[in-house]
Amino acid sequence: NLGRIDGTNWVAFGDIGHSRTLNSLIAGLGKFQDVHMTLVSSSEELGPSARTIDFLERNHVPYRLSGNLKDEVKKADVLYGIRTQVERHLGGVASSGIVLNREVMSHMRQGPRTIIMHPGPHGPEIAPEVYDHPDAVFAREQVRMGMVTRMALFDAMLGQSVYASVMQDREYGDVHDRLAQAA
Repeated sequence: NLGRIDGTNWVAFGDIGHSRTLNSLIAGLGKFQDVHMTLVSSSEELGPSARTIDFLERNHVPYRLSGNLKDEVKKADVLYGIRTQVERHLGGVASSGIVLNREVMSHMRQGPRTIIMHPGPHGPEIAPEVYDHPDAVFAREQVRMGMVTRMALFDAMLGQSVYASVMQDREYGDVHDRLAQAA
C-alpha cells in the first residue's frame, strides 16, 4: 500500500509490552533501511517490556517512547494497534486508554496515506468508526494476506499446493482438513 518499507515511520499503540506480534514485526522491520518506531503507551505497565526494547536494539530499529497518540499520528506512515492482553495482567488492566478514533484520526497528516494495521482481535484501542476508513487495511487486506502467506508456508513445508486447491475451489472452510490430509 505504501510502495516501500524503507524510510517509513511506524507508530505502535496499545499494550505494547505484551505483544508477540509487535516483536515479530520489529524483527521484520529490522531487515529494512531507515525504519523508525514510536511506541505509544499510557502507562509504564503497558509500556514496552525489556524484551521489546531488546528486539528493537538487536534488530537496529531506532525507537522512541510517547504517551500521546494524537501527536504521533501526524508523522506516521503506519499505525499498528495492539489489543490489551487482559490475560497477561494479573491486576486486571482492562484497556490501555489509548484509542484510535475519529478525533485522533483528524490529526493524521494530509498527503501521503497512513496505513492502519492491527493483528486482531480488535478491542477498545480501535474505535468502530475506524473500521470503514479507506486506510484501515486490518479490516480487509491484512487478514486475507495473512491467510495466503500461511498457505504458501504450508505449501513450502509440505511440498504440495494447498493454496492452489483452495483458491481453485474458492472454498476456505475446510482448509484445516485439507492440510491435515496433506500431512
